[in-house]
Amino acid sequence: MKTLLISGLLALLATTAGAQGNFYIETCVLNCTSGAHGNQVFCGVTNVFRNGQISWMWSDTIDLYSVTPASLQIFDALTGQSVIGAYTLQDAGRRLVFTPATFQHGHLYSLLIPGREQGDLGPFVMSTSGVPNLSRLDCTIVTSLGDLDIGADCVVSSNSVGVGALMSFAGSSSISQNDLAIEILGLPVGQPALFVVSDSPSSLPFGDGVLCLGQPVRRIQPLIGTGTGSVSLNVNVNALPPGLIAAPGQLTWFQLWYRDPKGGPQGFNLSNSLRVVWRP
Repeated sequence: MKTLLISGLLALLATTAGAQGNFYIETCVLNCTSGAHGNQVFCGVTNVFRNGQISWMWSDTIDLYSVTPASLQIFDALTGQSVIGAYTLQDAGRRLVFTPATFQHGHLYSLLIPGREQGDLGPFVMSTSGVPNLSRLDCTIVTSLGDLDIGADCVVSSNSVGVGALMSFAGSSSISQNDLAIEILGLPVGQPALFVVSDSPSSLPFGDGVLCLGQPVRRIQPLIGTGTGSVSLNVNVNALPPGLIAAPGQLTWFQLWYRDPKGGPQGFNLSNSLRVVWRP
């Protein structure tokens, strides 16, 4: 009996020690200070692209289910309205990436991640081993336009699987590099979809979403399937639809149309948009 009690006590102590371990932000794309040793985290970069993804590298793997609007707060500093977006993990689960859907140009946004060491009550971003974030992050950023700008002219609409179809990109707007790649996440599985493009913006109700492209709207490739909930497009600047030219300073808007029979009454929706300012 004594042996069992000692074993149980040791197990309890081990669990408690694990729950009090170090799980903190090491760095981020905003040039964050380190949260090691209980230090509050500050940002060295405050002026960001409106389309820019924000990411944080933690000291251990992140429990994505613990990432909520309360444990990771991003909101308009003037109105208090939360920013809609999607979270994904990279770098073996240690990097958390936020892709915004509703950043507005020239707005101030507050970023607040509660920390245990600062006496915050939580909820906290947690590690996969159950350790809460150690140190609070408290930053303010201001958004500015970029050559590649997601959600520049209208916002995404929710769909049957979540906050909506969210666009991301890789590469650049360089004509000579010709390396722009677009990906859309958050789509209903196994539905037809179509990339469309225009040389002007709009913001008009269409289907169960918002059409972000001005007329004329052109399709950029044949109908494709959403597979497991995502689609991608490698943009070829030398093969844009007739009437569109990738020339330095020229603007082009991209968007995705897709079927969503379990969504709203119209049965189809659209992603947010990507505005491209072409460079040499």
